[in-house]
Amino acid sequence: MDTFSMKCFLCVAKRLNLSKAADTMGISQPAMSAQIKKMELELGVPLFVRDTHTVYLTPEGETVRAHFQQVLADYEKLTEELRGQKIFYKKTASAWSRR
Repeated sequence: MDTFSMKCFLCVAKRLNLSKAADTMGISQPAMSAQIKKMELELGVPLFVRDTHTVYLTPEGETVRAHFQQVLADYEKLTEELRGQKIFYKKTASAWSRR
């Protein structure tokens, strides 16, 4: 699972509509549905209850939402902290090395 998948989940949880969430994330509705289905299979629980025009979070989905919000906030904090260290690296053919 990657940060894009987590952001897709959170977008659906906020919009409660797969098509609108897909538009927001810049992907197709089938691609968004596939992201959610893959996540449900990976986690082993249903995250949403779907009906004709909307979706609702399951209790497990509510738990996942809280954790994903925290994970993404921590990730953003980490990347900001690392950028602030102003240590520059260059990519070589086989590894990263300090300049």
